[in-house]
Amino acid sequence: MSQKDLDKIIREYLSGKYSPEGEELFNTWFTASHDDKTSPLEGLTEAEKEKIRQEIFTKVKPYTSIQTQPTRKLSERSGWKLSPRWYRMAAAWAGLLLISMVCLMYLNQNETTTIRTVYGEIKNVTLPDGSEVTLNANSTLRYTADWEEQMSDYRINASRQVWLDGEAFFSVVHTQDDRKFEVHTSQLNVEVLGTEFNVNNRRGDTEVVLHTGKVKLDINQDETVSEIVMKPGELVIFSGIHRSLTKKLVNPQHYSTWRNQELILDNTSLIDIARALEDYYGFEIIIQDDSLKQTKLTATATLSLKDTDVILTAISEIYDINVQQEDNRIIFSKP
Repeated sequence: MSQKDLDKIIREYLSGKYSPEGEELFNTWFTASHDDKTSPLEGLTEAEKEKIRQEIFTKVKPYTSIQTQPTRKLSERSGWKLSPRWYRMAAAWAGLLLISMVCLMYLNQNETTTIRTVYGEIKNVTLPDGSEVTLNANSTLRYTADWEEQMSDYRINASRQVWLDGEAFFSVVHTQDDRKFEVHTSQLNVEVLGTEFNVNNRRGDTEVVLHTGKVKLDINQDETVSEIVMKPGELVIFSGIHRSLTKKLVNPQHYSTWRNQELILDNTSLIDIARALEDYYGFEIIIQDDSLKQTKLTATATLSLKDTDVILTAISEIYDINVQQEDNRIIFSKP
């Protein structure tokens, strides 16, 4: 395997395209570095080494999708026969690339900009490139602190990247040099140039609704990467638990009304209502009778999320159920 091949593996691994080879190279290098006097880790305490190790995985893991298959060794997967000496040299070379990046992270206390919302809070965020993000309640958005520096250096063909845990609506601006914009979740990557879309990443599922423009989804599924190009009005749901994919046409406006603190009911089941309230308010909702879970509203209604008493009363009347509140616990039951 040539240095060019190794370079490709490591760079793809660091950019979010998870591979067992990339992880194997890192693990081999890190283990070998403990006894290597030329290692960049030489002179650091075990605690400092472990901190750097965690920094590496903190930076790499958000890019990766959930892996359900055991990691195989590089030689088993690729068919190349690597001698211990060559494997060590390759791992050391990969390690130099990794450690050069991590040392910068380690020395910079503000390497990541993190924006969080609490239950019941919606926040508008303007990213360094002018793109706008509306962050839903109980959500987290992260991006690297050196974003502006990378964007101003035209020698670096860096994409604009953010990491999302929760739900957000993105309005992405198009740059003159056609820089890609990528949203990373635990399940998939969303890649665009300029468009509007909603991403919901909760409970092990990722849901993407496209409003305008065009996006490409990279979904890591059973060691293969599936690419899906979405058109406006399409909804894609990827279940991390069942490893299944659903795609259908929807009214995209119904999936982003939360930005105005509204919830649209359109053939919405009671269990979906319960999940929406849990995500927004942090309630623990109990539906006492299983037969109620799939009860749906055949008409369309718009509910305000600004007042919990009002919305709970409306749900009780619309679905003809009893709603009982005990502190943070809400109980739905038959009348």
